[in-house]
Amino acid sequence: MRHEDALRERMKSDPEFRRIWQERRPQFEIRRALIAARLEAGMTQEELAAAAGVPRSTITRLEAGEGNPTLATLQKLAGALNIQFTIDGEGIQAGRELAHSEP
Repeated sequence: MRHEDALRERMKSDPEFRRIWQERRPQFEIRRALIAARLEAGMTQEELAAAAGVPRSTITRLEAGEGNPTLATLQKLAGALNIQFTIDGEGIQAGRELAHSEP
């Protein structure tokens, strides 16, 4: 069984699990988007930290899903990765095409 299928099944059968998952979904999505953008850019955590002007421990914590980034930190990371984070009702995405769109 794939991870996504197991997750869907557990959410259907366990209301408490579903509630906790929905509460923590933003942290998971930030983590997923950050890791994907960093890997796509071909950067290590140390390289991203240096480019963004934040401690490497900040990158490590965020990618581990520990803590919530400030908007200033997200802005620094987006600048270093040349991306934009988009937050809407569907979740959080990161993309390069967003970074180049006109206002």
